[in-house]
Amino acid sequence: MSSPDDDPDDEDARQRGNLIALGFVVALVVGAVWLIHAYKKNRDDMDCFLSGRRNCPAARINQ
Repeated sequence: MSSPDDDPDDEDARQRGNLIALGFVVALVVGAVWLIHAYKKNRDDMDCFLSGRRNCPAARINQ
């Protein structure tokens, strides 16, 4: 005798939901890593520029 909890359609829906949630979490982590990298690069460029150097990457682009 099978119980109503053993419905294969419910199992498929739960797996699909879990995969969507996993994909969302992975996208958030990738976005966070990219954002942290962009902030670090911007901070390094600003530190270079504010220290008075003329060979900073941002200064070369604006000249």
